[in-house]
Amino acid sequence: MGCKKKHFICDSAEYWEDAEPIKLKCNCKSDILNIGVGFSMREQHHDEVFWITIAGRCTKCGAFLAACDWKIDYSPSKQLIDQA
Repeated sequence: MGCKKKHFICDSAEYWEDAEPIKLKCNCKSDILNIGVGFSMREQHHDEVFWITIAGRCTKCGAFLAACDWKIDYSPSKQLIDQA
């Protein structure tokens, strides 16, 4: 089920060595999730990414799980949307 491929989202490869990743598991014990990426845009510059949020939805029970998020403090950053 699913592609089971691992890959970095947006600029996360740059920070991987400092990360402390955990495998997400739903309360129903399933670890099969649909992953979504959300972007918050800067208030002053609507074409610049301010924050990235990654979340999962359990394919067994439908529950949503927060995975991680990080602030983008550089510009330009619009290209991150294409890297999701």
